Amino acid sequence: MPSCIYSRREDQEFDREHVIPQAYGNFEPKAFILYDTVCKDCNNYFGRTLDFALSRDSTEALLRFRYGTKPASEARHLPYSKLELKIAQPGPWFGATVVLEADRTGKAVEPVPVAQAAFRWKGAQDWNYLVEQEFQPRRSCAVCQSNSRNSRNPGNGPYDHGPRTGS
Repeated sequence: MPSCIYSRREDQEFDREHVIPQAYGNFEPKAFILYDTVCKDCNNYFGRTLDFALSRDSTEALLRFRYGTKPASEARHLPYSKLELKIAQPGPWFGATVVLEADRTGKAVEPVPVAQAAFRWKGAQDWNYLVEQEFQPRRSCAVCQSNSRNSRNPGNGPYDHGPRTGS
């Protein structure tokens, strides 16, 4: 009786295992398929976790669009939870965060900037781009809290202490 190469269980129903996930293309008739090697539970688990992550949220996911194994129209459905795309070409958008969407023809993908703010340090040539998740919430300190209670004009910044009293 065969045993699963992952769980080592023998009392399971077996499924065929695609060594190269189907998400990367159809390699028939010479596909690398293993029979009676991986149980259905393990095959389903790795399909939902590892195969899913690699085919939808990784550099490999981008290659699926480049080589046509995934239609360009589905680019907008990438989760971007682990994958972040930034413009690397020198120019005004250098460093900006983008997502992929289908181009006008619908046959290829193109980078589209996401909502973000940009700033440039005095004397610098490149812009620094920040998406919403990168903005830090306002912090406060004891002096800020004291000034806001004791002043009609409390400070506005996270550590802008506003008008000082005493000393």
